Amino acid sequence: MITEPEEEETEPEETAYETTTEETTEADEDDEEEDEDDDIYSDSSDYDFSSPVPESAMKTGSYYDTCAFVGDSHTNGLGAYGFVDKTRVFAKDGLSIKNIRESISPASIASVTPENVYLMMGTNGVAWLKPEDMISSFEDFVYEIVSYLPAANIYILSIPPVSYERATSTDPKKLIGIDKINTYNEKLLEMAEENSWYFVDTNSAVCDAYGYLDSGKTSDGVHMSKDLYKSFTSYILSHTVD
Repeated sequence: MITEPEEEETEPEETAYETTTEETTEADEDDEEEDEDDDIYSDSSDYDFSSPVPESAMKTGSYYDTCAFVGDSHTNGLGAYGFVDKTRVFAKDGLSIKNIRESISPASIASVTPENVYLMMGTNGVAWLKPEDMISSFEDFVYEIVSYLPAANIYILSIPPVSYERATSTDPKKLIGIDKINTYNEKLLEMAEENSWYFVDTNSAVCDAYGYLDSGKTSDGVHMSKDLYKSFTSYILSHTVD
């Protein structure tokens, strides 16, 4: 009489234990999935867009096959010197932000289905246009690109400095104040932060110790030599966000 009840109680206890274990395992798996989702969300939401992209592991040149580069003659140099395939360069010499839509269409950029879009423009106009007006035109153009490529990473590149000679020229046609370049680049960072776009401080990769373009590495005080493009492209490849 005593033994039989003990055996009957033992069996349901084992069954209950096995069921609880299965339920706990499934619950743990669900929790792990939720944790993974939380990690993905945190990686995006926690990124500090108020600062330039920090140094990262160096990408190989094949990374450029996932990119599109948009801008003026500085950007054209990437294709001209062979750093980037010309089919992925959307640029025009002398391009001003004010007339960009006349030369480059977001649809053409989208046609190469880039995962990453790099934009650098402003050298043509920074000497005489108001930075606020330039930023407004720049921002509107990027919005159009995003409408075609909503999943693409947007990278805003700071424009390079000019040589000391150009920054202090007495010829109004040649003068490009370094302070105006710096102010404009600061505005670009603010724009990037407000829109959760990545800002890459390529200016710092090509300037000398005094913040100017090395006079020995430019033909006109504005455009970079191939040696400077090596520094410029290396900086891009070592400052990405995965």
